[in-house]
Amino acid sequence: MVEENGQYTNELLLNVEEEIQEVMNSMLLVNLSTEEKREVANKIAVIRFAGAATGMLIGAFLGIGVAVASVVILFRAAKLTKVFKAISIGVTAAVDAGVAVETGAGSGIAVGVILGTAALAGAIGGGITGYKAAKEADSVLDAIKIAAEVNLENAKDVVKKAEELPSNVYKKFQ
Repeated sequence: MVEENGQYTNELLLNVEEEIQEVMNSMLLVNLSTEEKREVANKIAVIRFAGAATGMLIGAFLGIGVAVASVVILFRAAKLTKVFKAISIGVTAAVDAGVAVETGAGSGIAVGVILGTAALAGAIGGGITGYKAAKEADSVLDAIKIAAEVNLENAKDVVKKAEELPSNVYKKFQ
């Protein structure tokens, strides 16, 4: 919260107001009253923020999904079934030795950090993508649909690149 001219506001409201002013200033040549320009600018700002919010949410979920899919693709490519078997034998031995609790907790924390980072990266990328995509929208519903579709296509592209990665790496070592 920030005090400004005796009133309290927050940074998000200030950003929304900046967006509205920016849109109003871009309509200088349009023959509308100030109130009509503000109404149009409000609608445009709401549409853009709906796209950004949708993009952030979809991006966060897809970020986790892409991270998991990428790991699965890389494990498949490396044919690590023998490694998994060795890990399971090692975990069994560690349980017998009483060390598994610390190892499991550390592994869980590491997985949480990785997935959290993937969600954050997806949310940031998705929010930016959704905001830009919403410029094409005529309504809030259009902004939501467009942002979701564009983010889904971006996620598909990333997974496709992850699928191509093992063969590209293999080619470099040939």
